[in-house]
This record gives sequence, structure tokens and C-alpha cells, in this order.
Amino acid sequence: MALAEEIRAHDLINPYADIIIESIKSAWGEWLGSPFFGKWSSRGRATFVWETVMNSLKDKFKENRDVYILDKGTTVLFVVKQEIVFRFKLADKSGRSKNVQTKSAKSFHDPELDYNLLAESGIASDIPRVEVVYSLNNTATQIDNIKMIARDKSALVWNTSLVS
Repeated sequence: MALAEEIRAHDLINPYADIIIESIKSAWGEWLGSPFFGKWSSRGRATFVWETVMNSLKDKFKENRDVYILDKGTTVLFVVKQEIVFRFKLADKSGRSKNVQTKSAKSFHDPELDYNLLAESGIASDIPRVEVVYSLNNTATQIDNIKMIARDKSALVWNTSLVS
């Protein structure tokens, strides 16, 4: 598989940027208004936001023929026009996604490897993969940025903000 080209990834995902950004900001607002804000751990916060964003994106993309949703429970992938795959994650301070280093996570970030979760669903396992990530400010009280990133294993190859 080739590494996702920044311009092509932008062209494919940018038409959906407003939907993605609105889903993330709405989920963050729900988090801030929840009775768990200030009580749960950072892991609980990330899970709350992830689940809320996933529910929103799945609902908003369910009628869209150009976006195929591959829901594997703890992993949800969005395949755009059968040309690129994105998933949603929280970014760490370096701008990279936070992941438990499972075999699946490692293969998602390695452009030399096929991604078996795609192949299992009859989708070409060698299409480029990117992540849409959100980062928080230093006090974790607001979203700092929402970006699309490409990685080559642990290296951040490129990133571009989805927020104007």
C-alpha cells in the first residue's frame, strides 16, 4: 500500500469536513455538559467523546453511498469512495493518535502492510489510511484542533487542519 498522499486525502475527505467537525464539537459539548465532566479519568473522557462521535458519524453517513461504514465494535472505519480509509482518534501532545499497540493498530499505521479488517469485509486492504484526530488544550477543557494525519509506523508524515 502506498502512503496516503496529502492532497488526494484532502480532496476525498474535505467534502465531509463540516460533518466531521460538527460531530466532534457536538460530542465535546455533550462531554462538558455531562455529569461526568471533572469526575471521570482522561480515558473515560476519551471513550465518552469517541462513542458520541461514532454515533453521530454513523447516523450522518448511513445514507451516503460514497462513505462505507465498517463497524467492528471498538474500531469504526469510514471508507470514502473505496479510495481512502479514515478513523477517529484523540491525539497526544505530539499530534499522533493514541493507540494501544495491538497488531491491528500497528498494521493501520504501516503503509507497507495490508490492513486485514478491510480485507475481511471485502474491501481492498491496501488503500491508503489516515486518521482524523482532535487535540485538547493544556488543561483539557477545550478542543485545540481537529486534523487529518498520516503516519508511517510511529512517524507522523503529514498533518493538515480540517478547521478553517
